[in-house]
Amino acid sequence: MDNARALERIEQAEREARLCTCGRTPLVVGRPDGVWLECPSLGEARSTLSRILTFDFAAGHTRWRIIDSVDLDPELVQAA
Repeated sequence: MDNARALERIEQAEREARLCTCGRTPLVVGRPDGVWLECPSLGEARSTLSRILTFDFAAGHTRWRIIDSVDLDPELVQAA
């Protein structure tokens, strides 16, 4: 996949998921297994008790794989 196609997929995912169910704007995150669109709350360190008391469970938050690492051009992976 070339850079233009990867950018197109990322922009499309951002248009489709403007807000997570919790009301926050999902962010594009690069990981070794690909590029993800995820709710920023998934990266926040919070205690289990805090999550239970606020009914904040990961299953309810946006987390989509936009691009699998297998689909990426090796040059793009190295640049990231």
